[in-house]
Amino acid sequence: MPAPKLSPQKLLEALQALARNNGNKAAAARDLGLNYKTYDSRIKQAQQHGDQAALMRAAQEAGFNCDDVTGYWVKTDEVSAYISNKKTPASYEEMRDELCRAMDEHAPQYYERKYPDLGEHLIVVDPADMHVGKNSAVFETNHFYSLEVARQRAIDGVKGLMAKASHYQLGKIILVIGNDVLHVDSHDNKTTSGTPQDSAALWWQMFIEAKQIYVAIIEFLLSIAPVHVVFCPSNHDWRSGWFLADSVSSWFRNEPNVSFGDENRQISMCHRKYVQWGNALIGFTHGDGAAQSDLAKLMQFEARQAWGEVLHGYWYVHHLHHKIRLVQGKDPQVLEKDHAGVTVLQSGKKLNPVNNVYIEYLRSPSPADGWHHRNGYVGAPQAVEAFLHDGEGYQAARFTHFFQ
Repeated sequence: MPAPKLSPQKLLEALQALARNNGNKAAAARDLGLNYKTYDSRIKQAQQHGDQAALMRAAQEAGFNCDDVTGYWVKTDEVSAYISNKKTPASYEEMRDELCRAMDEHAPQYYERKYPDLGEHLIVVDPADMHVGKNSAVFETNHFYSLEVARQRAIDGVKGLMAKASHYQLGKIILVIGNDVLHVDSHDNKTTSGTPQDSAALWWQMFIEAKQIYVAIIEFLLSIAPVHVVFCPSNHDWRSGWFLADSVSSWFRNEPNVSFGDENRQISMCHRKYVQWGNALIGFTHGDGAAQSDLAKLMQFEARQAWGEVLHGYWYVHHLHHKIRLVQGKDPQVLEKDHAGVTVLQSGKKLNPVNNVYIEYLRSPSPADGWHHRNGYVGAPQAVEAFLHDGEGYQAARFTHFFQ
């Protein structure tokens, strides 16, 4: 008994499935949920239907628009051809805006917050180099690190920092994100440049975990003061780190007390970001790019208008996982540095902040993995840090939350 005649829409769907699966009939049959014989019968009917124009006309008469697909196969006794519907590709901004419109009904809605007791202090909260997804095994490194540990340290660390700063009246919180928040940047557990890593999870698990960490941290900080987010691109996750930052900005787009700079400039891929607070200009960078000796000059050049309005300059730098605090300018010197098992504080002559730029490298909450342990990069305290600036812009206090 011959197979029943199918509608042009069904025939075209069969051809589309074949195109999606690169001409593999078995895969196309699975794609449509059909057994192979049924699908093969449909393909034969499609091939017998005639030329491309006739099939398209018949499909359109059935209410199926061929322009809605990216391409399809036309197969007859004389020809076998893939027809591609080339359209101008949408820009990233257009795709993101369309996705946001589609998600409007599900977007988090935040209630109106009032902060009656906002003060004049700014606190920079900087959980640096979290390396979510890093694998550190006790048997090899004497430390354990996993997705769960990274989440616990990030959230508990930020809460610990804010508890230490609770005696100060805050006017704003800067949350620094990025800085190797994700351990890898590819499906095969490599950094952006292709360096293999010891990983404790799949790349998408790292991404989801890191997003949840940032959402939890921002929602906690919002209970204290408005939050300004600054993103630093970094070498472990150059691509996915920015995707994560953009995802966070989309999550909080309905929250007026979370800012990302004009036109989201503070989460751009710019290597160095600047924030002016009182008489201070504060710079942020990962630390794998421009030379440390150039940071003071770059601040004066890249933020020249703000530089002309302030008296103090500060840089918060990452990447090295241990503390270095130094001064550039009229009186250059190293003030503090972590060594293996010891932190050395150096006392020098009195410094005038007006004539100098202070540069501070931050510690990481993540321990050494196998490679770093094997090469002796151990001993620096594992911690997250925050920095308090008063209304004039001076760094008035520094807070550290340590981990064992």
